[in-house]
Amino acid sequence: MAKPKPKERTMAQQAALQRMAELLAKRYPIFTAYEILHYQEEFALFDEDGSGDIDTREICKLFNSLGEPIPKKAAAAVIAQFDKGGEGTMDFEEFVNMMYQLKTGKVKADDGFLRAYLLQQASSEQILDMVRTSSSNLTDLSLAGKCERGQDGRLYEGLKSNSRLTSLNLAGCGLRAFHATQIGDALLDNSRLVKLNLSENALVDAGFKKIADALCMPPDSRAAFEQVQDAKEELADLRDEYHEVNRRYNAYLEQLRQENSIIHQVGNRESILFKDPAAQNHFNKIRKQNENLLEELEKAGLREMDALEYYAKQKGNVFVTELLCNGCYLYEASGHNIARTLRWNKTLTSLQLERNAFGSSGTQAIAEALVGHPTLRALNLSGNVCGADAGTALANMLMANTVLTDVELAENCMSNTTAKIMTKMLHANTTLLSLDLSGNLFTAEPCKDLCRALAHHHADYGRQKKKAQKYSLQWL
Repeated sequence: MAKPKPKERTMAQQAALQRMAELLAKRYPIFTAYEILHYQEEFALFDEDGSGDIDTREICKLFNSLGEPIPKKAAAAVIAQFDKGGEGTMDFEEFVNMMYQLKTGKVKADDGFLRAYLLQQASSEQILDMVRTSSSNLTDLSLAGKCERGQDGRLYEGLKSNSRLTSLNLAGCGLRAFHATQIGDALLDNSRLVKLNLSENALVDAGFKKIADALCMPPDSRAAFEQVQDAKEELADLRDEYHEVNRRYNAYLEQLRQENSIIHQVGNRESILFKDPAAQNHFNKIRKQNENLLEELEKAGLREMDALEYYAKQKGNVFVTELLCNGCYLYEASGHNIARTLRWNKTLTSLQLERNAFGSSGTQAIAEALVGHPTLRALNLSGNVCGADAGTALANMLMANTVLTDVELAENCMSNTTAKIMTKMLHANTTLLSLDLSGNLFTAEPCKDLCRALAHHHADYGRQKKKAQKYSLQWL
């Protein structure tokens, strides 16, 4: 839907708008006067009757233009949140207040259309600020197809410390190996991101290796991460305690000086001659406590340094559960890299690697690594042209694996030998719910055997669960 052209303004009107923008910029300091004027232009486009207010009909039209159609009831709810006067409409100042509260996180954009509007209107710099400051309104960020934004290295830097973003989609952003290297570095420090989509980017083996390495969680990685957190918390607690004890020590020292009025100077050192032994004992007790805490602080600082050094050697991302790298120009080396990651990683639940070229060797390595993987439930290796030997390895893996439920192996040039092993696997496997073998090189007889095995598997699973379950086998 094309936006209407803004109306022409006289010089006097323009000057009045400029003064208003400057006043609002002072009231809402995160905006410049220029940004306020930009918002005014957006506002004026949808204030069709020129009343200075937007009503529910105009709100609906605004969100329709953003590709997020909403009903009138929802539009009324948007207005009600920010309508201070209770007129059922939103004037420009209330509109600016809405943007201010959304961007500062004072109002959470839980409604999809509010978040869509916020991100649609946000500039690249504003999105970067939201990533860097962990805005509560930015939990899911899709920059799919937006090359300039997706390739901005500042985004990856912000990702390191971001504590809100759980899903990042950079599909089709024209990323290369060096972008993947930066993303991999960011993943080592990020502790919130759950889903990462890097599909349709030419990451190639060199770039994917950094992503795989970041997700390769050594056995002690989680313990090392927790050790760092414990050391930091201990240090923070000791600092607070030391500051309090040191404050009491200095306050009591000053009190003693005033009460005793006797100061003994020896060179550059100052000492107090106590009149009261009890006061001296109390003073020595506080001083000893102060010294002990200072010593503990030094030890805690050393423990934190040791923990950080250990974690730097051990760390791997323990939070990402869904990785999508479909069509990323990955070859056999990447197959071996992700296999090595899967041997150590204990958090991935979904791995989408469709339309790459792992070949026989890379796919067999992945199959071997998945035999006892404890968390992966969905695997997509379609279109990797892995061949019969890799197909056999995958079938054998599915006989032993008790976690995978959804597997896609379409268009992999698997032969009748694979079909026979898959038939045997279906009789043994008790957890698989969906299997896609379409586009492989099976002939009629092996397909019939697969269908019979499917019927048997489906019936057994239905009896176990006492109800019908979704199960699909595609072939031909």
